[in-house]
Amino acid sequence: MKYLLVMIIFFNLACKVQKEYQKADERLTLLVQDGYFPLENPETLVIKDAKSLKAFFSKINQTRKPGLTIPEIDFKRQSVLVACIGAVNTSSLPTMYLKSETMEEMTITVLMSDSKKEEGVQFYPFCVYSIVHGEKKIILHME
Repeated sequence: MKYLLVMIIFFNLACKVQKEYQKADERLTLLVQDGYFPLENPETLVIKDAKSLKAFFSKINQTRKPGLTIPEIDFKRQSVLVACIGAVNTSSLPTMYLKSETMEEMTITVLMSDSKKEEGVQFYPFCVYSIVHGEKKIILHME
């Protein structure tokens, strides 16, 4: 009977933690995720104005016909987060997660999903997310 009670409490707490994590990720919205943005070295960007967003998408669209549509963003409430992974030999795509948050800042982590390496083939994956942030500082890093 004790074990049953302990298991019920454990599962109840685990479900609450999972719900809180999902609520935190609701602020991150995937805009674009693709396997080709020709940049040799990894780079992350936090874009806070329409001009910079247009410049980024113009770089992407130089090698695409038709080009990707530039998303409409309310930069008073949102920022755009970009992670370009650089040259890799895996076809996996990056994703972003809210790792931690304080009153002053939000830490966003970029992760690559595990996938089979493809020898001799170069991929240049990238992802673009929007995030509702208010006045908080955004820290973006890759793991």
